[in-house]
Amino acid sequence: MMLDKCTEILMRRYDPANPLLEWANQSNSSLLQEPVEVQKTSITLKELLVQVRDEMLTSWGLNPDDRHLFADDIVAYATLQECKEYNVIDMPKGGVA
Repeated sequence: MMLDKCTEILMRRYDPANPLLEWANQSNSSLLQEPVEVQKTSITLKELLVQVRDEMLTSWGLNPDDRHLFADDIVAYATLQECKEYNVIDMPKGGVA
């Protein structure tokens, strides 16, 4: 349970010994001290490209096993955007901006 700011201000002013304030202070300090590390899935660029292509073409109602030249640039751009979500293990030098 978190105290809203207005309640917290009023309690600090009129009831500073309230145990809820002590609990709120402990919760806030523990949240600030514990950084959250996000583990990104490792994947090769080729695997990511195939995954993005399959998802996009399927969502468009197309068979991902067929060749769709018009989609190449769109899929490539979407793959570059997805690189931020994964740990691409064979990223060429320069990477994604």
